[in-house]
Amino acid sequence: MLGEGSYGTVHACFEPISKAERSVKFIKREKNHNEVESDKIAGEIAILSSLDHPNIAQFYEVINETTRHCIVSEYCKGGDLMESLDKYENFNEQDAGKIIKRVLSAINYCHEKGIIHRDLKPENLMFEGDNCPDNIKVIDFGESLFTTVKKMVQQKNVGSLYYMAPEMMISEHNDKCDLWSIGVIAYFLLSGDMAFFGDTAEELTACVIKGEYDYDSEIWEDISKDARDLIDALLTKDINKRLSAKEAL
Repeated sequence: MLGEGSYGTVHACFEPISKAERSVKFIKREKNHNEVESDKIAGEIAILSSLDHPNIAQFYEVINETTRHCIVSEYCKGGDLMESLDKYENFNEQDAGKIIKRVLSAINYCHEKGIIHRDLKPENLMFEGDNCPDNIKVIDFGESLFTTVKKMVQQKNVGSLYYMAPEMMISEHNDKCDLWSIGVIAYFLLSGDMAFFGDTAEELTACVIKGEYDYDSEIWEDISKDARDLIDALLTKDINKRLSAKEAL
């Protein structure tokens, strides 16, 4: 087992003929699955089938069984970015920049195809092999959706609270929500700290909506103005002023 969530589990596996290693996400197929849940699973599979980018884990096939859907994808042996952060506390600026650039490349590709990820976080960024920044892969499109360019989506509280854009908590959102998440990840990569925090979900939500963060930690003294300027441009509350993925690249 590689991971577990409300949807089911993710396991390492292998293709029996070639012995090639794969990752398989098992989604429980409940008898009482409503139409919305079924559409969500179908949407995830449709999105995965449309993606082909070096910094997105490759999708291979889906196998529908009686009790579960099995989504087979590339197996990233190096673990996720959160595991690396737990081990190293933070990345140097050069390596952090390489990681963010590759994530932006993947997300720019998605946005050009009309796909919003909506759950970008270190746990959904995997290393293909070792912890080389060049090997980063975006995974888990379970919260993603197809949308037309600049169309606002009227759905709240999608994704993970620490990385969720403020507009996702209070109104409607578009593809710029992914850029906010990347800004939070960049802050975390460089400092080892969260840009926004709270002792409870309510406090954290209020902190994100307020949108205030700082560079008070001593570690920021060694971080360039360019890096801080990029974070500031991503963690901009006004989505019309927030950078697009293409602009950030």
